[in-house]
Amino acid sequence: MINDQFSRLQSLRGIADIPINRRHGDVNGAERKALSRTPSGVLLITPESLEAKLVLQSSRIRGIFSGLQYVVVDELHSFIGAERGA
Repeated sequence: MINDQFSRLQSLRGIADIPINRRHGDVNGAERKALSRTPSGVLLITPESLEAKLVLQSSRIRGIFSGLQYVVVDELHSFIGAERGA
């Protein structure tokens, strides 16, 4: 799902000139490190990857998300009452 959203948003990037980033289990280490060094734009992230970031990089979270302005949760209803929603 994230890859589909990523492709659709990438096609709009030329209009808005906003970086689109993705973070899930299939994203390679170099891409993850680059995003961690210079976070910007839109981040498409799975709940599991967000949880891992919060747990594994807890000492850096304040800096990582310091410029965060908006959070959009897509398909939130699909997580309610499910194991991923816990």
